[in-house]
Amino acid sequence: MTTPLPVYPVVHAERRKIIHPELGQEILAQTAVRYMRFLQPVRVRRLELPLVNYGRWVPSVPTHPAHITVSVLDRTANRWEIIADVELPPNPACSGTGLTQDMQIEEMEEYFRKAIIGHSPHRIELDGIETDLLKVECDREHPVWPNHGECNGGLYNIPFGILHHLRAIGESFGVITPPPYQPKMVRRTFLPVAPSGMTLDTRNPLEVVFRGKRLMVGFSLIRPMLTRLDWNHFGDRPLTGNRLFFKGSWGEGDILGGQNGPSYITVTGNFVPQNMTGTVEVIGNQVKYRDIVTGTGIILNAVFTVTAETLTLELEQEAESDIPVIEGEAWRLLWNMRAGLTSVAAVPQHKEGRNGFVKLPALIAADNGGCLAVHLVKGDGSFHTESYRSHEARSTGFVLAILDTPNTPLIIPSSRQCSTYELRPCALLPVPAENETFLSDGLRKCWTAGFSAFRPEFGGFSNNAISTNCHVNQHVAFDFAIFTARPAIGPDPLELVKFSVGRALLDGGGYGYYRNLYLDSDPILLCGAGRIIQLSNDLNWLMRVGPGIRAAAQRIINNFDPSEGMIICRSLSGNSGTYRWSSNAMDVVGFGHIDAYVNAWSF
Repeated sequence: MTTPLPVYPVVHAERRKIIHPELGQEILAQTAVRYMRFLQPVRVRRLELPLVNYGRWVPSVPTHPAHITVSVLDRTANRWEIIADVELPPNPACSGTGLTQDMQIEEMEEYFRKAIIGHSPHRIELDGIETDLLKVECDREHPVWPNHGECNGGLYNIPFGILHHLRAIGESFGVITPPPYQPKMVRRTFLPVAPSGMTLDTRNPLEVVFRGKRLMVGFSLIRPMLTRLDWNHFGDRPLTGNRLFFKGSWGEGDILGGQNGPSYITVTGNFVPQNMTGTVEVIGNQVKYRDIVTGTGIILNAVFTVTAETLTLELEQEAESDIPVIEGEAWRLLWNMRAGLTSVAAVPQHKEGRNGFVKLPALIAADNGGCLAVHLVKGDGSFHTESYRSHEARSTGFVLAILDTPNTPLIIPSSRQCSTYELRPCALLPVPAENETFLSDGLRKCWTAGFSAFRPEFGGFSNNAISTNCHVNQHVAFDFAIFTARPAIGPDPLELVKFSVGRALLDGGGYGYYRNLYLDSDPILLCGAGRIIQLSNDLNWLMRVGPGIRAAAQRIINNFDPSEGMIICRSLSGNSGTYRWSSNAMDVVGFGHIDAYVNAWSF
């Protein structure tokens, strides 16, 4: 019987290199990928994709997919095989045909509400393909009506949720078999000793905790997991909190994956530390998880060494054969945003494939207490980060794998992989002025907090660790991060500014994307480019973003009204009673069509 099939999806944002048709420059376009895991053999007749509203508001403009590919995994070659390459027709309603900017916002909202209700879902015929996994990717949108709350924008910045309501229609002819329950770890020698400058807490028989002035870390004695982790570079408060995220339930439908231990998300299920076994022993200041049985054909060893100043992680991973995975982290940390905003200040890798892989060394930056510097001491390994806004969480993962590409999944290789990482509390501080003899406590302790808003998996400097990047707020970054001293271990803060501003100039998505509604975006980004060149004289960067600089300058000139001698907004009047948002970053505070703030930036 043909019915909607149960799906256990995994959703990623990915990047593809394209030549931007208007700028003539290579960019990394952002795509949306939905892995449709069925966890059993199925026969898929077709896919159905309705319009949804995601990451757009005032008005609530629906998504407008233009190009979609559907792939299956060739398990012999470990490559994606495209089985459908579909150009979807444009929907005039999504582009706002018949609307004008003079209309009341209530009229626009009703227009798009009817557009979503009246749209018949797109159908992608798959002719009864038999599989247990589909990879569906949208890499281009049709134009949409400009909206104030846009978090993406343009044809090549695809909303993350554009495929959230995708359905597969067909028949199943198998049985879903969940991974079997694994017994708790076998405890071997247990002789913990606190290193110098730390104390030991063994009151809970299920964990051992090392606590110092600058670093606190706890380890499970029944599963390969960290139970707590907190730090304070300044050592001026007791470490009694916990930045790690824990969730009671787990399984194939859990989008968060593994929590604070090994995590492998595969075609057949979620293999997470809450259901892994092996042996554990604690000798002195070392915690050793040995022969970790992951359930995937992958065996792990993880050895942690704790001192008052560092946490060292030695990882050894071995697989029975080359194993394709959707996600694969030999050790993963999940951060609780409610315990404190935490992100990764690091330069994104310039690669196609899944977003979130960064260059090392990196900084796990917090809103208080400074950072954890992450340094690859030995071996080959990658570092990945992802955000989960709906769960108020963020992950960071140590990856020992062959990274994914547009044509291949992440591969856990059959050879033995060994890597050693060091995590060390530190802080980012401002470049001192020539006549400064000391920094105030406020500057020393709070300066790092701004870097907890850097999102390498999305648009760089953002509102916070799980919020959107804003073109209209980048001046905060380039007049803050750019005057930050380079840390002993970690990226050059100037490179983070280059990423954020450069991406935005080259038609990158973000809040304030529609320049007819946000007239401060372009002048702020131009000023950012000027600040970067002023301090770095990086002519290669300037040449790369040059097309975007020229386009931004032209848009500003086009908004100049010779009769007024000012920059004017032609889409918003700012008049009382129109109830439209502002023409600048002040959001809901209405400004007139001739705006002093915008003109100050523009001139």
